[in-house]
Amino acid sequence: MKKKAVVVDDDDYCRYSLSSFLRKNGYEVTCFDSGIYCELHKGSQSMCSKEEPCGHFFLTDNRMPGIDGLMLIARQNNGACKVPIEMKAVLSGAFTTDELAQAEKLGCKIFQKPYDFDEISKWLDQQEEIIPPD
Repeated sequence: MKKKAVVVDDDDYCRYSLSSFLRKNGYEVTCFDSGIYCELHKGSQSMCSKEEPCGHFFLTDNRMPGIDGLMLIARQNNGACKVPIEMKAVLSGAFTTDELAQAEKLGCKIFQKPYDFDEISKWLDQQEEIIPPD
């Protein structure tokens, strides 16, 4: 099974480093520089099947122009996104207390920047155990 991940980050370096790490670990990676490109936001013009998840994992930066990562995940959850919440992560260099509370309420994983790739790898390994076989 080819593991798939979606990475959303407006910072080119962060998006590149995270996607490179994932590719080196066997993931097929789709990258976006903004959450507004999430297929779920395109309505009837969406290429999202809405029957199957667009990836096994969804990792997004929090502070981005247009829509922040926590709002993006909240909208996905309300819009029938098929990526399970426990497979979603928000990354930030500075979470506020309110943002941490919102992430906990949503049920997504949080990671601090700069990335601790060992920590991300450990989370991915744990979550991979619950991915259904093809």
